[in-house]
Amino acid sequence: FKKKSNTCQKIFGIDEYISHKRKLNLNCSGRALHNSVFKNFGPLSRDTPTEDSTYILRSLMVGYGMVLNMPGVLYRQHTTNLSSADSLPYMPVDKIYDQYMIDVNKALSNNLITQTIYLKIVNWIEYTIERRKIDKEFYFAKNKFIYTISQILLNRSISINVKMRLLKKTLKSYLK
Repeated sequence: FKKKSNTCQKIFGIDEYISHKRKLNLNCSGRALHNSVFKNFGPLSRDTPTEDSTYILRSLMVGYGMVLNMPGVLYRQHTTNLSSADSLPYMPVDKIYDQYMIDVNKALSNNLITQTIYLKIVNWIEYTIERRKIDKEFYFAKNKFIYTISQILLNRSISINVKMRLLKKTLKSYLK
C-alpha cells in the first residue's frame, strides 16, 4: 500500500463508477456491504452467475463506496477461480445483463436513483455487456488477428482503450 498515513484512499459514487474515465480498483473479495443493499434489492436471481459487479452496482445505487488502504482479506487466486481469464468467457453475459436491468429498474421505482442517473446506468450496462461479449467472442475466435481487424478495430462503438487492449493481446499471441 502506497499511502500509509491515510486509511481511506478514495470515496466514490455511482457517477464515477459508470463514467469509464477512471478504472476503480475494487477487490470484490474484500468488500463489505451495508444491510440496506439487501433490504432494497433482496436476493440475486438464481441464474445470476456472478455477484461481484452486481453488488457493486447495487451498493452504489444506495450510497457511496470507499476504498481503504488496508488489507481486508487474504485472497487465494488460482486458475480455476470463476473470475480467472479462462473462466470469464464461459460466464453467461445475458444473465448478468438481466440482473443489472432488474436492479436498476428496482432502484428507479424505489426512488433510490433519478431518471437521469437511471439513463446513465443503462448506458453503462449496455456498454459493459457489449464489452464482455466482445471479450468472449475474441477468446473463442479461431483467428484472433482477423477477428481483431474485422470486428474490433473497424467498430465505431468500441472505445480506443478496448481496441488497444485487444490489439495488444492479439499481437502477444502472434509473438509467442
